[in-house]
Amino acid sequence: MRLTGVAAVAFAVLAVSAAGQTLEVSVESREIYAGMPFTLVLSARGFDEQPVPEVPDLVIDGCRVTYIGVTPSVSQQIQIVNGRRSEWREVTFVYRWQVTAPSAGRYAVPALVLSQGGKSATSTTATFDAGDLEQTTDMVVRMHLPERPVWVGETFDGAIEWLLARDVESFELVVPLFESDAVRIESPGDNGRKRSFRIGARVIDLPMQQDRLREGGTDYTRIRFPFRATVMRAQSFDLDPVRVVARLESPGSRGFFDFPSFGRSRGALFQAWGERRQLVVRPLPESGRPPNFVNAVGAGFSIEVQASRTVVSAGDPIELTLSIRGDGELEGLSLPPLKGAGGLPGDLFSVPSAAAVGNVDAETNTKTFTVTARVLSKEVREIPPIEFAYFDPTRGEYVTVSSRPVALSVAGGNVVDAGDVTASAAPAPMAEVPVQSPRAGTPRVLIGADMSLSAANRTLNPPWGSTIRPLPMVLLYLLPVALGGLRVWQTRTAARRGRRREISRARREVERVLSSGGVAREVAPQALNAIRVLARLTGRERALGDPALERLETLAFDPSATGAPLDGETVDAVRALAREWARRKEQR
Repeated sequence: MRLTGVAAVAFAVLAVSAAGQTLEVSVESREIYAGMPFTLVLSARGFDEQPVPEVPDLVIDGCRVTYIGVTPSVSQQIQIVNGRRSEWREVTFVYRWQVTAPSAGRYAVPALVLSQGGKSATSTTATFDAGDLEQTTDMVVRMHLPERPVWVGETFDGAIEWLLARDVESFELVVPLFESDAVRIESPGDNGRKRSFRIGARVIDLPMQQDRLREGGTDYTRIRFPFRATVMRAQSFDLDPVRVVARLESPGSRGFFDFPSFGRSRGALFQAWGERRQLVVRPLPESGRPPNFVNAVGAGFSIEVQASRTVVSAGDPIELTLSIRGDGELEGLSLPPLKGAGGLPGDLFSVPSAAAVGNVDAETNTKTFTVTARVLSKEVREIPPIEFAYFDPTRGEYVTVSSRPVALSVAGGNVVDAGDVTASAAPAPMAEVPVQSPRAGTPRVLIGADMSLSAANRTLNPPWGSTIRPLPMVLLYLLPVALGGLRVWQTRTAARRGRRREISRARREVERVLSSGGVAREVAPQALNAIRVLARLTGRERALGDPALERLETLAFDPSATGAPLDGETVDAVRALAREWARRKEQR
């Protein structure tokens, strides 16, 4: 079976299983050309609505294949004949892949298998032909990127520039930078005309700006597609040229950028190539990295803290709203730890250990986090300044900013001090008890307490003397010596034991974060911060370039890392590193 474009649907009905399952293969392009991506579609019918059949593996020799997604659809028909009602439901699963053939020629699509419980269907093999196109000097295409190296996590501006000496009916642009899984492309925001670009499984609308330009003695219509890019992995990109395929109008006709042509096309397809580009992405420096730095990269960041109330009692909770503004990627930005250095003192405030999830306001370029803190002491007079660290790519250094303090009035609650204690009234005198004197027979007055010594046989504790045994006496003298030796040992080993406790706490914090089960976007920055603390304590800063930590850092800067937790391979690798660092340090 040959796939020759949209018409290929007619030839695509494949094997039908005994239970009525069918598979159908087609393409969503009129023509297929080398270097230009097209969409291959697999439609499956006759399967149940749930569960969705697993995606079949599609490998086409020599081609780049990217899975886009599956779209289920359900159609329902109801028929009533002679008062009898009949109802049918048909479920169709549509799977899509983006395919790019590197050069002209014929390519084979292998058989695909789709299974669901006891239902299964297998397609037959198919082929498609990729053609080649003539290049033209009536088009020039290029891509603008920063001439300097950029930093991982930095958001920078770029643009695709397309020059046209003739009108165009239709066109397709291929931008290799957009196809990298390490790059996130966003629109810079423009309310004018837009053009849709497919980036993997998603579609993004970029502004389309048009003006006139004279270059090399030729008048061109210049079309610019500006974009913003964020690279989440440090590496050197050797980018293939930008490519455009367009159907150019015949001279004198009016086309895409003036008024649309009517009737049959009078143009022909041509292609144009840009130049190869290099993009160097450097890792963030370890030198000078603040302890509370997470993943903020940009310029002009600020932090503001507001409290839900400022008059509280010791032990009362306060809702804190932290607003972070800045020129940088906010979608994946994480809040630094609020407890410890640069945050709230642990002896005065308690804060939740779970990471807060913030909300982004695109209009004000602000991300807002809400956390609940609890005041632990009546000595608190304010919410102290909270620090926020970010990396400024233009300056090439880390910057720390602080919020303004928020004054608090904290009541002491039920705390009682010496000033609250008042002297009580003198006790009433005890009753005088008349006692008959044995001698004179006259009464005497006693004050209610018998101060005489008890008899020896009624005394619980014998007096000190020869009755005490030697062993207790020896132990009594040795006890101060033992306590003194213990104190000397504690003093001499305090620093080493304190360091071991810090390492143990840091390792437990790594374990806690990795075991939290949160989404990757929130867990990765916390885990990265915890493993850096452990590296400083164990002297393993040079080991921070481990591939597992590089994967973790990629997720920490990836705004699209949402919904799913950290993969098990990364978690196991980071956990093994933490245990090994702590074990080696403790054995020294």
